[in-house]
Amino acid sequence: MARVFSTSAKTFSRYEKENKKLGPLRSELILKIMALFKKGIEVFGGLDSFKAWMAKPAFGLGNLTPFSLIHTSTGIDLVLDELVRIEFGDLA
Repeated sequence: MARVFSTSAKTFSRYEKENKKLGPLRSELILKIMALFKKGIEVFGGLDSFKAWMAKPAFGLGNLTPFSLIHTSTGIDLVLDELVRIEFGDLA
């Protein structure tokens, strides 16, 4: 999560220790990323396979890596749409 939000792991750790809440935008992104990972694990059959796919350029995403797109809500939606296409075999 630290890489996605361009924030250090130490900052997230401090938030946890101080019982600080994330803002609404970050909270929404985290929920969307959680849903994305759930779907990705379902489609690829495991976390390791999904993470490997996230790191490779995807044709359906303009040859961008899925991980590079999950910094925004729109990017998460694009990656999720690509997962649904993969799930149903629509790779063209």
